[in-house]
Amino acid sequence: MNTLTIPPRVIPRVRDGAFAGLRNCAEGIDQAGRDLGEHERVRRRLRATWRLLDAIGWSSTDPPVVGMEIDVCEHGGALLAALEPMLTLLGGWLGEIPAGDPRLPARRAELEAVREIVAQTRREAGGQR
Repeated sequence: MNTLTIPPRVIPRVRDGAFAGLRNCAEGIDQAGRDLGEHERVRRRLRATWRLLDAIGWSSTDPPVVGMEIDVCEHGGALLAALEPMLTLLGGWLGEIPAGDPRLPARRAELEAVREIVAQTRREAGGQR
């Protein structure tokens, strides 16, 4: 088993990205029409996202205090699909925070932590989805 540890500060972003992925899958099913091949691709993404959420937990009511071990072979593609869009989102948020704002260091650290997990996942999974 090839695992990596997702730090507690990144887990909510994985969850956010996975939920966004579920919405994208629903739109994909709606837009696929009668294209059975596209339906199957969307269903595979949907199942992978469900498995990732099963692994990290669906609810954020009890935020984790320790990192979570994730099997990259099983969840690497879904993890990348969840976190890669978060890089853009977090970067945008960071750009909107004025210099000197007390939230700035935490946002920078969060963005860097997400970047690191994306890089580790790409290395471990070979960038495959």
